[in-house]
Amino acid sequence: MADNLAPLADRLGVQLLVLDGGFTAQLQPSASELLSEQKKQTAILERMERQQGLLIQALAEDQGEDHDAPPSTYMDGTPCR
Repeated sequence: MADNLAPLADRLGVQLLVLDGGFTAQLQPSASELLSEQKKQTAILERMERQQGLLIQALAEDQGEDHDAPPSTYMDGTPCR
């Protein structure tokens, strides 16, 4: 069974795993390929984190005024006394 599945595993780029007795066979992705993919995903998540941090910082700087402070002018623009 392993001899028959080995060429398929090679074409798919996976490792063939045959358990004792030969009753169960599985195609497992290569651990190095999984690790490589996880590294790519981690880099993407880190980039997203940096970008979100910059966005939050820009939004915080854009706020400028204290929204809890009493208004200094009325809606028509005249100053409050």
